[in-house]
Order: sequence, then structure tokens, then C-alpha cells
Amino acid sequence: MLSKGTVAPQLLRVTSPAKERSLLIVAEQNAEASLLIDLRKVRSHKMEVTLMRGARVSVFILSGSRSKCHLKQFCSVASGARMQWWNFTIGGNAEQDVILEVSGTSSCADVRWISHAKKKDVQNLAVHVTYAAPEGSGETTMRGVVEDHAVMRTHGSIDVEGKARGTETFLSDHILVLDPTARATAVPELKVETNDVKAGHSAAVSRINPEDLFYLQSRGLAPAEVRQMFIKGFLDDLISRIDSAEVRDAITGSRLHL
Repeated sequence: MLSKGTVAPQLLRVTSPAKERSLLIVAEQNAEASLLIDLRKVRSHKMEVTLMRGARVSVFILSGSRSKCHLKQFCSVASGARMQWWNFTIGGNAEQDVILEVSGTSSCADVRWISHAKKKDVQNLAVHVTYAAPEGSGETTMRGVVEDHAVMRTHGSIDVEGKARGTETFLSDHILVLDPTARATAVPELKVETNDVKAGHSAAVSRINPEDLFYLQSRGLAPAEVRQMFIKGFLDDLISRIDSAEVRDAITGSRLHL
């Protein structure tokens, strides 16, 4: 619980043990905080976040394990509140769903999701954002990297209801495939029930040309270095939006090695 008017001066760290099944976070009116949440040990987990009027919260969620994990994540955003929701799904088999309800007037919800699948990982990742009140805003950005024999399926969905006049939102879902044996699909969905809205989407699955890999290796770069160059170039724009150096260091230490 983040009490009314509380402003957390430092990043709050939460590590969920393997047996923990749920996490509830409530930010009361005008509370402000940033949280780094480590879910890498859990196998099945439900997370709920509620932002009351005027609250401002950023959550950075690190997940990914060797065995299959099921993650359900929910968030509701009240009037004048602002949520920044970051997911980092780094390796492992994952079934992960994020549902955000932007229910208050002039509220904002940004979703940014970085994922990485390699070896024989299978990841099914979905986010659904509903704008249910006027003057809402937010961007949903998904970036995935797939290697080896891994499979990644992403589904981004935005629903702007009829009463959500004046909403401005955009959905971007892009996946980089580094090996011909890896598979990926990116499915965007946009449903708009009012004309007074600015909304759009883009999606693409890009494959690296083997000749480009070979050329860079012929210039003296090791294969691992070449791959890392492509990954870094693909994700740098999104990583640069992380304001906290502490969070960037935590992601750098993950298996993505950014």
C-alpha cells in the first residue's frame, strides 16, 4: 500500500519467492513511486495494481525462468493518474497476459515490453488496454528478440470505448528474428468506438539476412558480438526511455546482456 500523498524517494525493490502466487499494489490518491519487481522465481503468479486519483507509478517487472511460467497482470488507472508499466520477459517458457483499464478522465497508461526467447523457448505474450473515459492517453510498445529454435507470439490489443472521447493512443509491436529456425508472429488489434480519437498501430516481424551476419564476422567480429550489435540496435531506443540507472543496471545484468 502506497499511502495518500506518499512520494517514495528511491526505487522500491520487491522479490517474489517461488511459492508466492499473488501480489497486490494500491497507490492511494497522489502517491508516487517506482518499483522493481523480480518474478523470475515464480511459476504461476497473479499481480494487481490499482492507481487512485492523481497517483503516479512506474513498475518494472523482470520475469523469465527455465521452466514454464504463467503470469496474469492487471492494472486500473483512475482520473488524473499515470502508470508506466514495463515488462522484461528474459528467456524461458512464458504465458503472460497484461490487462490495463484506463477508467478515469485524463489518465495515462504507457506499456513497454521487452522480450527475449532463445534455444527452445516458447513465449506467448499478450497485452490488452481499454480506454473507458474521456481524454485518456498512452502508448503500448512491444519489442521482442527471437533466436535459435525459439518461438514467440505477441498480441497487442487496444479498445477505445464510445465514451472515451479525446483519447490519444498508439500500439507498436515489432519482433527481430536472428535465426531461420526461430519463429515469430506479431498480431496487433485496434477497436475504436468513437470518432473523436487519435489512434493507430504498427507491427512487423523482421529477419536478419545471413549475409549481413557473415559480412560482419568477416570483418573480425565474433558471432556473439555481431548478434549483440543487432539486439542492441533494435532495443536501444526503448531502453533509453528508462529514467532509472538502477533499473537499467538490473536489466543489463539479466540474460539479455544489454
